[in-house]
Amino acid sequence: MEPLKNIQSYQDLSFERTREKFSFQSIAKSRKMKSEFKSLIEYDGVGELTISGSILTVIPGLTGLTIPTLLDLLNISKSTFYRTKEQKTLEPSTSDRLATILKIYEKGVEAFGGNKEDFDDWLDSRVINLGDQKPIELLKTETGRHAVDEAISRIEYNVYG
Repeated sequence: MEPLKNIQSYQDLSFERTREKFSFQSIAKSRKMKSEFKSLIEYDGVGELTISGSILTVIPGLTGLTIPTLLDLLNISKSTFYRTKEQKTLEPSTSDRLATILKIYEKGVEAFGGNKEDFDDWLDSRVINLGDQKPIELLKTETGRHAVDEAISRIEYNVYG
């Protein structure tokens, strides 16, 4: 399969996808981590979301996101990251952003047939239907996250325009 770095539009995605279910819960090691991922993925913005700061340390290993990229997407500094990972719970705004980003990541990997590498390549590619921007850059804002989520839905249903 060719790398997706040079994708110009959704029409360039001419590979056959198999429907494989990707989930953070299935790859998390501990029962507590599985439970926290379940809470993050099922979070609908209503009520409190209590997630331990230590979850931030495993996200880079489970995704293609580097720590600096994760910090940028969560809008937290490096010092806040190291302080937060020792805290009992994440700040509500950080938990909310993390929940949305993980939902998008899980949906994206599934849309790419369970292939994290292909999805990571797409995240780092300029996409015409997203204003010739990289999806990873759009994940920094709520509006951008919504646009990336819609783009993934179009990929899932082969609706590119």
